Amino acid sequence: MYKLIKPFLFKIEPEKAHGLTIDALKTLQKFPVLFPVVDKLFTYKNPTLSQTIQGNTYDNPIGLAAGFDKSCEVPKALEHLGFGALELGGITPKPCI
Repeated sequence: MYKLIKPFLFKIEPEKAHGLTIDALKTLQKFPVLFPVVDKLFTYKNPTLSQTIQGNTYDNPIGLAAGFDKSCEVPKALEHLGFGALELGGITPKPCI
């Protein structure tokens, strides 16, 4: 999927690409029946990737950094993109060490 949209997204301004991506994820959230399809496309489960850090267990070591979804508009859609962790919004409730 990324190979298909990369040429398009890399030809437009980063903020515009970000906005289009958020809009696409908002649309996805309106149709939760599509979540299993998205899971199939983007989720990779392998127990060797799982890790526990400070008592938290993650399915894989790839996380989405804070700042992508600053207003926490698309949390349900992001849950289905295969990340091991999500940091949503602009701030965290506890300091990161």
